[in-house]
Amino acid sequence: MRKYILLRSIGIACLVWGLLAILHAAFVLHKYHDFFWLCYIGLFLIGIGLLIKNDMLVQSQLLILFIPDVLWTVDLVTYALRGYSFLGISDYFYSSPLITQLVSLQHVAIVPFALIILTKQSALKKWIFSFAIGEIIIAFIFSRFLTPLKDNVNCVYQFCGNILFPEPYFIWWFILTLAYISLAYVCFTFLFKKKQLI
Repeated sequence: MRKYILLRSIGIACLVWGLLAILHAAFVLHKYHDFFWLCYIGLFLIGIGLLIKNDMLVQSQLLILFIPDVLWTVDLVTYALRGYSFLGISDYFYSSPLITQLVSLQHVAIVPFALIILTKQSALKKWIFSFAIGEIIIAFIFSRFLTPLKDNVNCVYQFCGNILFPEPYFIWWFILTLAYISLAYVCFTFLFKKKQLI
């Protein structure tokens, strides 16, 4: 019962946060194409997945979001402590309005949420990795062809931080994204194995 309440509470939080992010992008920033950001979509789908008890939906989103959100969180903390970040992916946070900061903190929340969720769910299925890869391919196509260059949704035109990659950049995008998902899959698999030993 406590597990159900905990996961349901996280699900509601993710759903509300995801909706807030989408509404903020549409009606405050007037950037309707920001809906395509994987972090917004993922947060929303995690919320739905937890509420309908669909482990596949939740875990596939966590595979996509976990490593980028860990890096974003480290970057944010580094900036707070040293006055500059090492990747430049969270620099915008400190000069943004409060509502934008609240939306952006979802990157921080996903990290502990993921660890809590995964300790309460069944082990990863191998095909979830393929599902996540399929989703990022679709996200790349939509982001590249339906969103403007200046907004760089999902960093498909150039890296969102201060690192410059040689052209053609899209190859590096897929290499990095595949690396993020693969590393998350290894971490989650290790977590499940450790859980079984306890």
